[in-house]
Amino acid sequence: MLKDAPANFFRVFVSPSMEAGFQKRETKIKSLTAKVRQEVDVAHMQAVHYQLANIENVVEGLHSTQPMQTTSPAMRMIPHSRNDRFFGRSSMLSKMDEILLSSPNDRSQHMFALYGLGGSGKTQIALEYTYSRSHHFDTIIWILASSTEKIDQGFKQVAEHFGMSPKQSKDPDRARDFVLQRLSCSTSKYLLVLDNIDDIGLTTGIIPRGDRGAIITTSRDSIISEDLTRNSYQVLEFSVEEGCGYLRSALPPNVTTNAEDDLRRVSETFHGYPLALGQIAGFVRTYGCSLHDFLKIYEDKKNSTAISEFAVKDYHANLTTVWDLSFSSLDDNSRTILELSALLDPDSIPYDFFMHGTLDQQLQWPRLRFMADPLEFLAALKKLRSQSLIRVNPDLRTISIHRYFQSSVRQQVYGVMQQQHNPFHEAVHLLTIIQPEFMNHSQHWNPQNWEGSEQYLPHIKSLEGHFLEKPLQFKGFAERLAKLVYHGAVYQFEKSHLKAASDTMAHARYILESSDAVDVLLLSDCYRVEGRIFNESNQPLRTLESSKKAKEYADQAVAQGSMDVYDSRLPRILTGWGNALSQLGHFEEALSMQLDAIKLCRDVPSDKSDAITIVQLNWAYVLLRIGEAEQAARILRAALETDPEAPYVIYPLGNAYLAQERIDEALAEHIKALNIYVSSFGNQAAQVADSLYKIGEIMFSHKRNTQQAL
Repeated sequence: MLKDAPANFFRVFVSPSMEAGFQKRETKIKSLTAKVRQEVDVAHMQAVHYQLANIENVVEGLHSTQPMQTTSPAMRMIPHSRNDRFFGRSSMLSKMDEILLSSPNDRSQHMFALYGLGGSGKTQIALEYTYSRSHHFDTIIWILASSTEKIDQGFKQVAEHFGMSPKQSKDPDRARDFVLQRLSCSTSKYLLVLDNIDDIGLTTGIIPRGDRGAIITTSRDSIISEDLTRNSYQVLEFSVEEGCGYLRSALPPNVTTNAEDDLRRVSETFHGYPLALGQIAGFVRTYGCSLHDFLKIYEDKKNSTAISEFAVKDYHANLTTVWDLSFSSLDDNSRTILELSALLDPDSIPYDFFMHGTLDQQLQWPRLRFMADPLEFLAALKKLRSQSLIRVNPDLRTISIHRYFQSSVRQQVYGVMQQQHNPFHEAVHLLTIIQPEFMNHSQHWNPQNWEGSEQYLPHIKSLEGHFLEKPLQFKGFAERLAKLVYHGAVYQFEKSHLKAASDTMAHARYILESSDAVDVLLLSDCYRVEGRIFNESNQPLRTLESSKKAKEYADQAVAQGSMDVYDSRLPRILTGWGNALSQLGHFEEALSMQLDAIKLCRDVPSDKSDAITIVQLNWAYVLLRIGEAEQAARILRAALETDPEAPYVIYPLGNAYLAQERIDEALAEHIKALNIYVSSFGNQAAQVADSLYKIGEIMFSHKRNTQQAL
């Protein structure tokens, strides 16, 4: 009765007409419940069936003609023939021996991962190791691991060789499990090569467990390789000498005999990149040309693509397909970093180059903004690393890129410059933001800028080179680039790299004069500093020519209003001009020019110019040349009242005392100058060497102290 109470309650208080509807629904619920129970039973039966199949598989192995109990059947499954032109890499092969060839008592599994840029030789190294060390292994299995389909096909073939029936091996999971079980239980030595793994997901469930195996993996992805094993090594390009050796081994003797210069040129041109050198060797052999003829053909740009598509024997790709594969895997952020890197010096690109300039909230290129976020920037680097397209030095916070690969990327960059973005303009902008400026014209030296300039000068020179190669393509960015190159030249001058500074400044002028609207003030600066460079390198005629040009453009700048008459650059130009006249022996004109410069310094407020010290210095040099040592010393002492620690004034004061036979005072001044130079520039600076030489000269010639002079 109590059991039926709810139903009776329902009949009494709810309309009896609804009862039939609820009964129908009750019947349907019972039907669905029965169906679910049936499906659960089926699923259980399928699971049991799968377990039985696995047991059957093991039993088949136990009763096969090639038993699996303690040893795997001897086999050599290698899809590539041995490369009879394999060259070098002995140190890498020896390193692999250390890891993979264990002692008889060592029953642990060993893994060695090779990673690097596509075409760097990873597969060839693994192949050579497999053939040359085959006697160490009972079983060798090579699986092409670039896709799930290839992995499945490889394990299917091995499973059938191990005794699995073709019917059963059609199931990829069963075939793989069967092979891995055989290898894991094996007591014989085996070598498993997993070639070209570029997807971390593909490594799941394809590596056997056991204590008798050696495993080699190859991948473009450094991150996958490092995740798989601590024994991961990057395959680098050949050195120039190794590249020459590779070409000798790949070409007939009649091509390489007496062709050392051409061998070196080819190796240098392609930066030791193995795939490129292999394609060149194939091209030369096929067409029967000399290396000299090949270089002529390659230098004609329209032929370079055809050569890049030339097939290499026993290799699955050419340069074009390798590059296309690498590019296609990149996202927009990593491609942006790669495009910018293609225009810079390849060896050491600071993280700050990318990140510092993008902090500007008014940045006009939205595609660069991700670099201001450290996590997004590092994620983009990770993507590039995963393709081995760059190398990263986390301690120095720099990246580098292979030169030959860089040149290929650069050609693509040139192709997109007229589209939605311009990597060259972006690179100029980022360097402009971070490169120190030598714009304080009141300072004779700017050592506080040297460290930053040293870091970024190679990248400025790289952009300079691209402009000189294609001036019309980059004309719109001439003025900003010229300013960068100017600062680079000033740095080289201040570091006493006079020849390099002269060349760089000439390029700065050329780039600036290529712009549609020339900045005459910057052009005057270029000629003014160029005059200083020629003065320091004892080229008075060129100093005179540059000083005249500097004055001409300075006058134009004053007329335009971009420079006022109080600017310290005007007396600096005149004093440099006067110094050149003095060196040429035109002493009256030189003194007149120095006095004009002095007058200009005195006619302007002291807060507008401090060039007086430099003018006094050059005035004193003129007096020293005409034998007025005492007056020269007086002027130099006056200059030191303004700046007591100016070594470039103390040094000539020592010379003025020496000319007056005031030996001890001369020696004291030169020692003082030396100490300041060492303190300011370090003991490797040219000024330090000059001071040391002068002190030695005084000790030897005037103090007669040979030992101390030495």
